Amino acid sequence: MHDLIRLYAAELAEQDDVGVVAEPVERLLEHYETTLAAATTLLKDSPEDQSGGRFQSRGEALDWLRAERANLTAATEAFSESHPEIVVGIAFRLSRRLRLWRYFDDGVTVGKAALAAAAHLGSVWIVAGLENNLGVTLNLAGRKAEAVAVTQEAIRRFRALAEEESEFESDLGRALANLANQESDPEKCRVVAEEAITIGRRWTKDGDLTDPGVELAGALHNLSLALTDLGRHADGVAPAREALEIRRQQALSAPGAFEKDFADLLIHLSTQLLATGHLEEAVVQAKEGVEVFRRLAAEDPVTHEHALCDALARLGLAFVAVGHTEEARELHAQAMALAARLGENTEETAALTEITRALPPAAERGGLWHRIAKMRRGRRST
Repeated sequence: MHDLIRLYAAELAEQDDVGVVAEPVERLLEHYETTLAAATTLLKDSPEDQSGGRFQSRGEALDWLRAERANLTAATEAFSESHPEIVVGIAFRLSRRLRLWRYFDDGVTVGKAALAAAAHLGSVWIVAGLENNLGVTLNLAGRKAEAVAVTQEAIRRFRALAEEESEFESDLGRALANLANQESDPEKCRVVAEEAITIGRRWTKDGDLTDPGVELAGALHNLSLALTDLGRHADGVAPAREALEIRRQQALSAPGAFEKDFADLLIHLSTQLLATGHLEEAVVQAKEGVEVFRRLAAEDPVTHEHALCDALARLGLAFVAVGHTEEARELHAQAMALAARLGENTEETAALTEITRALPPAAERGGLWHRIAKMRRGRRST
């Protein structure tokens, strides 16, 4: 269907009457903008509270987004110059859904079209916001050098704006939090994340750390990741715990916007706890993470099954660490089956590689491992 959008745009461009051309295009784009707003509001892809009641259920909203994804992408590209304001509005909402569904190339296309549109609007703030958005997508697409460059440009613009009006500093903090997940040097990531945290704490209102306009949880998460990469696992536990509690509260208030981030942090904290010897708690955190991802994947497999696969393997590793090998084997089997269905290379999936190496070979079932397991079961039954 997206080819029809391009053909339609080309056909309209050949017409001489500007008024005749503008009216149907504007109606089309306004339809997309309002319907997309209704869908993402119901799904709470964004923490902002927007009006919209076109859809009766989350499933209906997801179905519409799946059906119109290619058309929405093509529309932003085709009409970025003629209708920049509407295209920018569509792009901000569409980009997150494209990232969640792993359509990274489409996300880059939409991000660049939105930047081209923003050039006609004359707003430095909008351009910086779109650059920050595009940086996230480029990073997920594996184009890290481009991601760093475009996010640094967003940071430069936000710094200049914040020097004139302090309220823009919260936007600067969000961009810094993103950069902390993009830099290849973990020490640079640590420094950038700490600056983002300082800004985030300064802009929390009345001690409310859950304010979605201040990306404190993301900055704390990325600081923990940077400390892990530096080999400072113990130091990474505290920021991970704080980030998790913020995400827990945010997920309660806006589940669609934050539940995935909450589950990601449960799995990350489990990994940190495992590395620092807190084995039982690592199991508890990973169990909850798997429960959340199972629920999310049941509703929207495209968005969440990749993360569920990793979470299953991480929980399996925690079970290996506490000696629950049978449970670990079952989780390993589930993760391997899911990875195969998703078409993932299991040898390149870190968590699956780790648990495959950590588990005793299956041949040992008739040997020492099997006898030890049988003895443990016997002791529990007496």
